[in-house]
Amino acid sequence: MLNRLVFFFAIVGMILAIHLWIQKERDFDQGCWGVGETAELVTTSSGCRSAELAKISKFFGISIAAWGYGFYFFVAAMAFAQMVLSSHVARVCHTASEIAVAFAFPYTCYLLYYQVAAKAFCPLCIVSALLVATLFAIHVVKYWRGGFVMTSADQRAHEVGYAAGMSFGAISVLVAVLVFVNHLGTRGFDEGSNAEKFTSMVGRSLPRFIEAAKLQEMKPVGFNVNVPTLRTEDWITSTTPSLGTPGKVNVVAFLDPNCPSCKGEFAMLESAAKRYGGQAAFYIFSRVLWDYSLLPSEALEVARPSGKYFDLWRVQMERQRPGGLDLAAIEKAFNELHLNTANLDQRLAAARPAVKAQRERAIAAGIDGTPTIFIDGLAVDDLSRDERSLGKLIERADLARTRRAEITLASATAKHTGSN
Repeated sequence: MLNRLVFFFAIVGMILAIHLWIQKERDFDQGCWGVGETAELVTTSSGCRSAELAKISKFFGISIAAWGYGFYFFVAAMAFAQMVLSSHVARVCHTASEIAVAFAFPYTCYLLYYQVAAKAFCPLCIVSALLVATLFAIHVVKYWRGGFVMTSADQRAHEVGYAAGMSFGAISVLVAVLVFVNHLGTRGFDEGSNAEKFTSMVGRSLPRFIEAAKLQEMKPVGFNVNVPTLRTEDWITSTTPSLGTPGKVNVVAFLDPNCPSCKGEFAMLESAAKRYGGQAAFYIFSRVLWDYSLLPSEALEVARPSGKYFDLWRVQMERQRPGGLDLAAIEKAFNELHLNTANLDQRLAAARPAVKAQRERAIAAGIDGTPTIFIDGLAVDDLSRDERSLGKLIERADLARTRRAEITLASATAKHTGSN
């Protein structure tokens, strides 16, 4: 029975390792378990996508998931060998399994300790650790009961039958995981990192046959209908800092001061504001993703009335660093921008409730990650977040505004004429 349990938990571990490897290749774009909605995901400092966990994702240059699969496969193979091979070889296989588990268990404990210390947890890794601990416990019980026990010739057929049944069940579960969770381990060209790879490939190929300017004209632009419409009146007031022309098309961007992708988006938005500022007003709000982004966001809140709001955004983006800017770095930025630094720590602390409230409002509005850009309340599609595409969408929104105004005017004129 103990040997059957070893075989069973080992093949469960093989399935788990395959699933973990696929999710890592997908960059956990649907959560650790692979069953979440991409739109619901938020890049955080903890969890499967944590930068801290990425540091221990490989061992001797090989993915931990691959090592895990190799370990579980080896233990399963040794358990099966004990069922069917002669006593001498079977005893060697039992010893090999004990050695493998003896090495795997302390390493698994180290990985768990690292996750606790980093406060970043991968559920799949924790389940795998439980499986390794279970295998270790079974081997300890086997050792305590006398160690290796030879399978008799009469019992051998039964043991092979059990192994075949468990293998059949494992294959069924694996197929279900691949088909219903991982979609055979693939994803469409328009999903996750595949979209970037495909766009890059096409971007290198098409310019050989079509002029770059013509390609830019041909590029489709659009909105992400999966993101709820933003009520811009809930965010924009007469005192909200802006670039461009207030009262025109509203371009609202949510960025995190420490988000690497936001750095390029901020530069693009500044350039777009210079180019399309006559047709639109550009607003940028902090959407805090990590706790260490609270302090930089508080600084932005303090600088809001000063007229240096966007200047401070620019400085913070240029000086991004792991863990975010500390008080000394922020004070230095304030001095360079000639902003008041008196009692700065107290003023930053006083701004924290407003920053946290803004984060909660953003979450309630369905803004799950950064960068996120809205044009007149409609979320811009990820592939349309470049300057030319924004320009096209701004022109489209401006035209829609003009048409609505014409319809409203025509309706008012008709009512006035009718009343006369």
